[in-house]
Amino acid sequence: MRILPLPLALALAFCPAFACAQWLPGQGPAAQALGVKRAVAGVVYPIQAGDAPSAGPADAPVVVIEYSDFECPYCKQAHDTLKELVTRFPGKIRLVFKNHPLPNLHKHAQLAAEAALAAGAQGKFWEMHNLLFAFHDALTRADLDTYAQSLGLDLVRFNYDLARGRFRDQIERETQEMLNIGATGVPAVFVNGLYISGAKPLAVYEKAVQAALGEVEGVAADGDTADGCDDEAEPMVRR
Repeated sequence: MRILPLPLALALAFCPAFACAQWLPGQGPAAQALGVKRAVAGVVYPIQAGDAPSAGPADAPVVVIEYSDFECPYCKQAHDTLKELVTRFPGKIRLVFKNHPLPNLHKHAQLAAEAALAAGAQGKFWEMHNLLFAFHDALTRADLDTYAQSLGLDLVRFNYDLARGRFRDQIERETQEMLNIGATGVPAVFVNGLYISGAKPLAVYEKAVQAALGEVEGVAADGDTADGCDDEAEPMVRR
């Protein structure tokens, strides 16, 4: 029999409202008392698109929100898969991109995220986004300037935005959204809020979209193992 920590036991004994409260999976009082907070794949979380860059109809019935790191090879894999997913459901998906760089693993990811948003300020977010993933292993400051120049950006404005960290607060807010639900790894994909952890096969995302459209019965994510990166744990590797 597991013995609860004393503060938690007292709270449960003397506070019925506390005992009956509803908690997100992986975030209940027992998990918090043990210092553990982990998002659970296959659960729906209240993730919102906000003002993040998006592609597809604003009123699409399915919103796919992707949290990603431009230097992560698994995020590149998920990026390619999600592009294919959108083509499978024309007009039915709004794809939203949010940043969750992992600086402990990828030293260029933070600046690459800022570069994508700086390009977005000039109407070229998705073009820069595609370049960064196409060359995810070449993201030095000089590389970013080369990509910006190839897109015809105003380089003075681009460099000024990066120098003053114009988009750092936005990236921090997006990262905090993930940490608030206990998701530390990337890629992390939410299909109408349904959390899918790591880079999955196309079929997994397809089933989630079909479930969101009511075409199939509710579907959970494909197990807990996945391909991805997490700077608070060992890399998640499919076994």
